[in-house]
Amino acid sequence: MSASDVLGVLVVVAGYAFGEEHLELLQAIGRQAGLALANANRYQQVTRRLAERTALQQVAQVVSRRRELSPLLDEVVGQVSDVLGYPVVEIFLIDGDELVLRAANGSEGVGAKRIGQEYGLIGRAVRSNRPVFAPDVRLD
Repeated sequence: MSASDVLGVLVVVAGYAFGEEHLELLQAIGRQAGLALANANRYQQVTRRLAERTALQQVAQVVSRRRELSPLLDEVVGQVSDVLGYPVVEIFLIDGDELVLRAANGSEGVGAKRIGQEYGLIGRAVRSNRPVFAPDVRLD
C-alpha cells in the first residue's frame, strides 16, 4: 500500500504459524514496497510526459522547417509514432465532404482511404471540432 492507496497484495506462505512480530515485519515490507511502486509509477508518468513534450517540440521544429505539405505530414506521423511509440498514426485531411488519408505510419491506403464526415470517431472529431476520446474504439 502507498499512503492510503492499495496497490497490490503481498502473499507469504510458511510451514509454521505467524506471530504478531511477523505481521509487523511484513506490513513494514509492504509499505516500503508500496512506496517503491508508487515512485516507479510516478517516474513512468513523468517519463511519458517528457516524451510527449519532446515529441511536441520535435513536431513544432519540423513544421517550422518544412514548407511542402506531403513531406511535412510524413514527418509528423513518423515523429509521433517513433517518439511516443504508437503503432498506427494517420493524418486525414478534409476534401469536400470526405476525409482523405494523406499520411500514415503503420497503415496503408494513403490517398485511397476515404471516410465520410458523418461516420465514426474521425468524422465526429471533424463535426464537433473537438478531440474525441474512445476507451474502446470497437464499440464505436
